Amino acid sequence: AGSTRALGRVTRVILSPSPLVIQGADEVATMSEGKLLQGTCGWASPHQALSIYGGKVRGSEERLRIYSRKAFAALEIDTTTYAIPNPERTRLWAGLTPPGFTFLVKAFGAFCGSVDVGNLPKSTRAVLGVDRADGKRVNYSDLCEAAREDLWTRFHAALEPLRDAGKLGCVVFQFHLSSFGPNRTNRTHVEHLRSRLSPRIRMAVEFRDRAWIQGDEARRTVEWCRANDFALVGADELWHETMQPDRAQTGLRPGEVKRCMPTLLAATCEWGSVVRVHRRHGTRERLLEDDEIRAWGRRIREVAPRLRGPIWCLWGTDWKDAAIENAAKLAAAVGDEIAFDWIGMQKKASMQEKGGIASLFAKAQKSELSAEDRAAVSLAKTHKRPAEVHPARTV
Repeated sequence: AGSTRALGRVTRVILSPSPLVIQGADEVATMSEGKLLQGTCGWASPHQALSIYGGKVRGSEERLRIYSRKAFAALEIDTTTYAIPNPERTRLWAGLTPPGFTFLVKAFGAFCGSVDVGNLPKSTRAVLGVDRADGKRVNYSDLCEAAREDLWTRFHAALEPLRDAGKLGCVVFQFHLSSFGPNRTNRTHVEHLRSRLSPRIRMAVEFRDRAWIQGDEARRTVEWCRANDFALVGADELWHETMQPDRAQTGLRPGEVKRCMPTLLAATCEWGSVVRVHRRHGTRERLLEDDEIRAWGRRIREVAPRLRGPIWCLWGTDWKDAAIENAAKLAAAVGDEIAFDWIGMQKKASMQEKGGIASLFAKAQKSELSAEDRAAVSLAKTHKRPAEVHPARTV
């Protein structure tokens, strides 16, 4: 007879006599200790025209389903910087992706500085007594406690479906280039954010002001991150792109030379490490040069043995298959011992599923199935799956 057993977050669906095993998040987490998991910064942008989508214009949900099975093991949700999604949306995202897939979520912008009033949740605007059309920006430091509490409640509600599915890697807090230098006030603010973020959720910090990671300040920053269990993001950006507004990139000006911003990758917590790479302008300019790939390969190989979790590398190189090509080169640079073969794992899972279902169909032709297995075949014929395999989708 068929049976279904849930082992923690590991779900096994067995259709006797041929077992169909779906690897769960805990199993993948164990396999990915000290391994490189890669993904992109966002997935729904029209500029991210990956060939895996078959050249067709697809909705964000279909893109995510394909992306998570044919390209990458992880994904940064970057839209959360501008607006907090409702839990139904994040539950849908969790359900569209296979077991073991991880999301890294960028923190809502208000936590790291300021946001437009119109981007605040409706409930928060009601607490503040402001209208969406006010056109003002609001600073976190100016919010009353009731408004802060409402923001954190909304943000945690959005994260909960991802965490419950075992698919939340961490939350990335990115602090501004011009207004967030290394000082006691700003460290206290980051510690405050850690105190408000659920202790069940991991926290990564990225400082766009490179003063945090240069000279003697670098040692202080690393020690402070270790003391607070923050993952210190290793960010790769170009000088000229960083100094230009994101939506007004013009490339190198006449006479300018391409330079990378200072970066640092350190093992500041056991649970994992995060790398974010951006190339914001041009076409082939978004493909990293061989020496840049080799440098990241060295950094990752040095950090990997110190971790009990993965190294996530997220690519913000949206031009054709630039992200896929960059990821493939980095995987080769770190070697098979560190590069996690996510695509190979997905192919194996697909073959197991097809093999299990094919076996059931073959036995069905000979009338050898039990009542439970006949029900499983009926589900397969109608393209349905038990809830334990694919969580119910809520739109």
